[in-house]
Amino acid sequence: GKDADWNFRGNPTLSNQEKESGHSLYIYNSEKNTYDEYSSSQAATYLPFSAWFVQSAEDFLSMVFSTTSKAIKRASDNVEGTITLAINDSEDEASVILNSESSATYQRNEDALYMESPNTSLSQIYIVEGNTQMAVSEQPAVEGAIKIGYKAAQAGEQTLTLTNMPDNAMAELVDNQTGEQTLMSVGDSYSFTTAAGTNNNRFNLRLTELTGIDQPGTTALKAVVTGDEIKLYGTEAGEQI
Repeated sequence: GKDADWNFRGNPTLSNQEKESGHSLYIYNSEKNTYDEYSSSQAATYLPFSAWFVQSAEDFLSMVFSTTSKAIKRASDNVEGTITLAINDSEDEASVILNSESSATYQRNEDALYMESPNTSLSQIYIVEGNTQMAVSEQPAVEGAIKIGYKAAQAGEQTLTLTNMPDNAMAELVDNQTGEQTLMSVGDSYSFTTAAGTNNNRFNLRLTELTGIDQPGTTALKAVVTGDEIKLYGTEAGEQI
């Protein structure tokens, strides 16, 4: 499935065109010398005379362009939220899209495979599912951990930043190497030290719904339920809550 139905297409019109559904899209980004990957549900725009790789669904047979159409970016009606994790101030990013009609496993007409950048100076990040690496994974719900892999361009400090998250939710980033667990909301970052190269086993990301507190007394105190545990963040050992 990962190697099936690849095509190279282009927009022959003078107008911007809107991405259709039913296929993944890989547009070359000349400014960063990388690829921008889009899943079936994600909005994207074809610029005039631009070209891209596309991996189609089995029933997706053609692409139609109108000389009068204008691009209107939009997302699928079934999308309930997006979780996005970026590395090193958005050198690269990986996303999980919550889509009630998607499959929990990799599907070539839903998910977007990770395409390695020819730019070796940038670190990269992706989602790992078995032997498949994805830039975008559509899921009906997030149950358990999302496995995060990365390729560090050089040894030293790297930073992961949560740039998108559904409302009333937070994420717990687990560093399997250090054992550290970090609760993250949008804009929060986690820095770590690594050797150069690829690591597919260091990080897991867990989505957690905020429970039981509508208006906390302080923004520093966070209470979440993870499995059968209640976890408090922003407190000290021995403090009475």
